Amino acid sequence: MLHEAMERVTITPENYERIMAKIMPKDQRRQLTYGDVISYYRTEEDEDEPLHITIWHNHGRAAACWVWDSEWGNWDEVEQTITLDEPGAYGERIELHRCREKMST
Repeated sequence: MLHEAMERVTITPENYERIMAKIMPKDQRRQLTYGDVISYYRTEEDEDEPLHITIWHNHGRAAACWVWDSEWGNWDEVEQTITLDEPGAYGERIELHRCREKMST
């Protein structure tokens, strides 16, 4: 189950280091800049395949990381859906539907 770690936080010089310490995937951390409005969700530390999701609300982007590098895509605020940039094995578009609902249940 995903847990809310941060909800709609604006990155500032004052909180940058604290936010960087919370977000585990390095490729997601590298994309953080001052002024970004983000939410970050994660699974419990003891799960076999941890999941980390960062949403950039002000850019309409999101990243989901299961093992090594993140899968990146567009974030739909209304539908709460991530549409991944990379197609699936058969060329289909991959959408992670109702992400925030699943994250908080």
